Amino acid sequence: MKAVHSFFGKVTLATGVLVLAFILADKIGLSFPLWVKNYTFAIFGVALSVFAFTFKRWREDEVE
Repeated sequence: MKAVHSFFGKVTLATGVLVLAFILADKIGLSFPLWVKNYTFAIFGVALSVFAFTFKRWREDEVE
Protein backbone atom coordinates (compact mmCIF):
# COMPACT_ATOMS: atom_id res chain seq x y z
CA MET A 1 0.00 0.00 0.00
CA LYS A 2 2.96 2.30 0.59
CA ALA A 3 3.95 2.07 -3.09
CA VAL A 4 0.42 3.00 -4.21
CA HIS A 5 0.36 5.91 -1.77
CA SER A 6 3.75 7.11 -2.98
CA PHE A 7 2.82 6.84 -6.67
CA PHE A 8 -0.43 8.75 -6.30
CA GLY A 9 1.34 11.33 -4.14
CA LYS A 10 3.68 12.02 -7.05
CA VAL A 11 0.77 12.15 -9.52
CA THR A 12 -1.07 14.55 -7.20
CA LEU A 13 1.99 16.77 -6.93
CA ALA A 14 2.62 16.84 -10.68
CA THR A 15 -0.99 17.56 -11.63
CA GLY A 16 -1.31 20.09 -8.81
CA VAL A 17 1.63 21.99 -10.25
CA LEU A 18 -0.04 21.88 -13.67
CA VAL A 19 -3.32 23.21 -12.25
CA LEU A 20 -1.43 26.09 -10.63
CA ALA A 21 0.44 26.71 -13.90
CA PHE A 22 -2.87 26.91 -15.76
CA ILE A 23 -4.19 29.44 -13.24
CA LEU A 24 -1.05 31.56 -13.52
CA ALA A 25 -1.05 31.28 -17.32
CA ASP A 26 -4.62 32.58 -17.40
CA LYS A 27 -3.56 35.55 -15.28
CA ILE A 28 -0.86 36.56 -17.77
CA GLY A 29 -3.01 35.97 -20.83
CA LEU A 30 -1.89 32.56 -22.07
CA SER A 31 -4.54 30.00 -22.83
CA PHE A 32 -4.63 26.24 -23.07
CA PRO A 33 -7.34 24.08 -24.63
CA LEU A 34 -10.21 23.46 -22.27
CA TRP A 35 -9.92 19.68 -22.61
CA VAL A 36 -6.33 19.82 -21.31
CA LYS A 37 -7.46 21.73 -18.23
CA ASN A 38 -10.43 19.42 -17.66
CA TYR A 39 -8.40 16.22 -17.92
CA THR A 40 -5.64 17.62 -15.71
CA PHE A 41 -8.16 18.65 -13.05
CA ALA A 42 -9.91 15.26 -13.25
CA ILE A 43 -6.62 13.36 -12.86
CA PHE A 44 -5.71 15.64 -9.94
CA GLY A 45 -9.03 14.89 -8.23
CA VAL A 46 -8.78 11.14 -8.67
CA ALA A 47 -5.13 11.04 -7.60
CA LEU A 48 -5.83 13.18 -4.54
CA SER A 49 -8.73 10.90 -3.57
CA VAL A 50 -6.63 7.74 -3.87
CA PHE A 51 -3.72 9.44 -2.08
CA ALA A 52 -5.97 10.41 0.84
CA PHE A 53 -7.70 7.01 0.93
CA THR A 54 -4.43 5.08 1.03
CA PHE A 55 -2.86 7.26 3.74
CA LYS A 56 -4.63 5.58 6.65
CA ARG A 57 -4.19 2.12 5.18
CA TRP A 58 -0.50 2.77 4.52
CA ARG A 59 -0.02 3.88 8.13
CA GLU A 60 -1.70 0.69 9.39
CA ASP A 61 0.66 -1.44 7.28
CA GLU A 62 3.70 -0.14 9.16
CA VAL A 63 5.10 -2.23 11.97
CA GLU A 64 5.99 -0.15 14.99
